[in-house]
Amino acid sequence: MSYVGEPFLHDLFVSYSHGDDGSGGAYLKPWSAAFTRELERELRADRRFRTSLSVFRDQDHRPGQSIDPMAPLSAQLQEQIAASALLVVLMSPDYLASQWCAEERAWWLAGQATLGLPYDERIAVVRIWPTDEPWPTALTDARGHPLVGFAFYPADAIPPRPLGWTDPPEALGTEFRKALLDMVGRLYPKLEAMKAR
Repeated sequence: MSYVGEPFLHDLFVSYSHGDDGSGGAYLKPWSAAFTRELERELRADRRFRTSLSVFRDQDHRPGQSIDPMAPLSAQLQEQIAASALLVVLMSPDYLASQWCAEERAWWLAGQATLGLPYDERIAVVRIWPTDEPWPTALTDARGHPLVGFAFYPADAIPPRPLGWTDPPEALGTEFRKALLDMVGRLYPKLEAMKAR
């Protein structure tokens, strides 16, 4: 059960591209998994969320890990994603190019529509890499501009890389921590608002 409660099974769903390197490797996955782990850890630092917070990660829900191995995987993931109160997008060119990420986003949006809930102010975009491609409508404001989101790469870095990219996954660095705490401070009120709703 989620902190925010019914009808949601999860408080957050983190959507990101693994970043296929062309040979089957996933160059973004280690950083993204570390980000998700640290986000959950920081959210749980507040006693209100410590025991009831539910962060959905699709890699945690595979056959043998509470997903029915005889049911279609995408149908089960669709149900879990749709039942998440907030969507966290790790934005990168790979995310924008990923059909799977587009499906995850569509499943989440459809779930909110089914519940009759607006999705405004319930999508947190984490900018981990600069993007030149147009963003999907759900990730833009009324003028069609990308959501401001949270900056997780230095704007002046050449070449640009996510904060903590060169640090070991268990020590993502001071700048990463500052950006993460800013994000967590903004997520708490959103979770409280959803619980109250």
